[in-house]
Amino acid sequence: MRLPRVLFVSFPHFLKEISVLLKGYVEPVCVDVPTWRRWSLSRRLAAARRVRAVHFYWARMKSAEVAALRLGGRRVIQHFIGTDVLKLLEAPARKRREARLLSRWTAVAAVSQNLVDELQQVGVRARLVPFVSAKAYPEPGEVAWVPGPPWRFLTYVPPDRLEFYGFSRVLSLARRRPGDLFQVLSMSAEDAKGVDLPPNVQLLGWRDDVPQLIAKSHGLLRLTQHDGLPNLVVEALARGRYVVYTGDLPGCHRAAGDADVARAVEHIAGRQGPNGEGMRYVRETLGRDRVREGFLDLYGLGRESGR
Repeated sequence: MRLPRVLFVSFPHFLKEISVLLKGYVEPVCVDVPTWRRWSLSRRLAAARRVRAVHFYWARMKSAEVAALRLGGRRVIQHFIGTDVLKLLEAPARKRREARLLSRWTAVAAVSQNLVDELQQVGVRARLVPFVSAKAYPEPGEVAWVPGPPWRFLTYVPPDRLEFYGFSRVLSLARRRPGDLFQVLSMSAEDAKGVDLPPNVQLLGWRDDVPQLIAKSHGLLRLTQHDGLPNLVVEALARGRYVVYTGDLPGCHRAAGDADVARAVEHIAGRQGPNGEGMRYVRETLGRDRVREGFLDLYGLGRESGR
């Protein structure tokens, strides 16, 4: 029996993870965002032939392509993941009106409740359909607690968005806590030329062993100005690590300001065991089967859809 085909448009790392999630349930046809943007409308429509649905996992679509896909009888899904919502909130009124129109022609989903709420502010109704990486489901050895001190904190800061990801706050915290270690993913020494780095800050650059780095840490700092459902946060919670987060997520320390961050880190330092609340949240709310079922429902293939 041939599996139903779904065309996915997203970024390469998401396309890979979504294909793994839905293996054996749908046949994915994957197109990365840069390629989709280069294609003409006719080329996009040709790619959508003989598919059950077109799933944009990063909702930055044009009304003309949506109308053409809908006229061709395709289900169209807009799946908001974070920055796409922020750009919509900051967009001129004309763009927000177009988004409301598109939401009537498509199924709209968002990966986190805060994004659902923000979309509601501009008149776009979305259902909550989370997605997490396969790395969110740890191997048994990755949950074992490593006693401190020193206390190790991991964070992620891309070099082109330092303030958005709270790099200055991380540096300030490191200076106040010279006995702790702060490890920064994505940034390299080359990226930080001219930056006065405290000696207890390590710049790790891009790494393939992130689950292992999380397992060796005690906490994760996620000090972004806006977010959806970050895989790194879910991966840390699943491994029982404590998370200091500017967002509102079960199992995390909410950090609205610098004083909140300092108190949360002080609380984490000295903990004798893993973050059980965070582990339960991932296990009970973001289990693999539950996440997959949310995707299948978008295509009319889930239990709620009468599959």
